[in-house]
Order: sequence, then structure tokens, then C-alpha cells
Amino acid sequence: MASVLMAFDPASTNFPAFLDYNNFTEYLLRYNVLLSNPDNITQLGYDFFWLGFGFQVLATFVFLYLTLFHGKAARKLHVLQLGVVGTAAVAYYAMARGQGGVPLPNDVLSGFRYFYWARYAEWAVTVPLTIYSLAVLADVRIIETTLATIVASVIMVVCGLNGALSQSSSRWGWFGLGVWGLFLTLVGLFGNIRKAAYAKSESVGFTYTYLVFLILGSWIAYPVIWVIGEGTRAVTVDVEILLYAIFDVITKVVFGFALLMSEPVHGFPNAGDLDLVKTSKL
Repeated sequence: MASVLMAFDPASTNFPAFLDYNNFTEYLLRYNVLLSNPDNITQLGYDFFWLGFGFQVLATFVFLYLTLFHGKAARKLHVLQLGVVGTAAVAYYAMARGQGGVPLPNDVLSGFRYFYWARYAEWAVTVPLTIYSLAVLADVRIIETTLATIVASVIMVVCGLNGALSQSSSRWGWFGLGVWGLFLTLVGLFGNIRKAAYAKSESVGFTYTYLVFLILGSWIAYPVIWVIGEGTRAVTVDVEILLYAIFDVITKVVFGFALLMSEPVHGFPNAGDLDLVKTSKL
């Protein structure tokens, strides 16, 4: 791609139009804009990325090992959870290697703040997979109930992405739409999907409710982190990375382990013969 370098003041917060990003990054580094920015990621932030990557990779091997103890039907849940932690591991590796992010003008402080779009790409995959896993456990019909919940979750992620990319007060409009998407997602999880879980059995219903409450606290925490991070820039990029990494471990590693080790999946001697794919009436 041909380089398009235009006259640009390093202290300015306006991106030149049609600028080649790779050359622009080199340009910023050359003028020490990113390196001298107090709101830039430090080595500590990269360490947090590597730590998150390590947890996701470890979970991948553990979940793969657990597949040896279940039959074909129950392995569907293992494949879904492997997809969750595997996708998260790829995203964290990219961010730990300095990829999956762009410097954006900081309209709160001077200079630039690094924004990691890779986490939103990862959430767009892992959140629907998590919801689908709960639907499989609950034995619910995908088209009528689960699809609507998945669409709401994707709206939530996309709105969060657009809000983080916005350089004006419009970010709060996107934030509000994202919260609306989160609300609709929770309505779906606590509505017909939960009813289907209890219709299957008391054990499945209890396990489903426990798992939903496990991720509920974390999913509510994400908007809070967004507000103090991408929203108001009240915390540094390093702190933002740490907070997101903690809740990513909870919603993926802890959640996945709790699901795969739950009584309906793991506790029965014939767990491999559990009918996890039968369509319910809900």
C-alpha cells in the first residue's frame, strides 16, 4: 500500500484522512508521541496480556483433557467451551505481541490512548458461544429462543466497540444502546432458556441458574470497566487491561470449568449418554 503521509502536527488529536496506519504508527513513535504519552500501555500491561493468555491456554488443555471422560453428546459442550477459551487465547496472544490495537486521539487527556479492538472481536465470538452452551445445557430450541438472545449479545458488543471508537459525546449514546443489549441478553437468559432448564430436570435447572449468576456479575462489571476505561479514561490502559483480563478469566475459564464439571455433565456415571441435544418444547 502506498504511503500517504500528510502534514501532521504530533501534538494534534486529528487523524489525517486516508493515512496508511503502519506508517502512521512509525511516525508517532518517531516523534515520541506514544512513548511519551502517560496514558500509553507499559510493560506491565503486556505482562497482564501474557497472564491472560496463559490462563486461556491452560484452560484449553484442561477442557481438552476432560473430553476423555464424556461421551459424544456431552462433548458438544466441550467443543463449545474449547472454542471460547481458544478464541480468547488467540486474542490475548495478539494483544500481548503488540497487535490487535490502534492509537486513538485522547479527547479527555492530551495525546493518544491505545485502544484494543481485538478484545471486541473476541467477545463477538465467545459471548454467543457461551449463550449457546447454556442453551445446549438447558435443552432449549435454538431458533425461537436462543437466537434472539445471541443477537442481543452481539448488539451489546458492537455498540461497545462503536462507543470506544467515538471521539465525542456520541460514545455515551452507543454505551446506552450497549446496556440495552445487555439487558435484553439477560432477559433471554433468565426467561425461556431458564424455564427450559428446569423443564428438563431440577438438577439442570439449578446448574443453569448457578452458571448464569456466575457470569451475570462479570457481564455487569464490563460496562463499569468500559466507563472508567474507554469512556472517561479515568484509569490507565494498564489498569483497564488488568480488569478486563480478570473478568475474562471468570467468564471463560471459571465458567467453562464449572459447566464441564457440573453434575448434569460430569457427575453421572453415564454422563456421556446424557441427551443434551434433544429439542424441548420451550
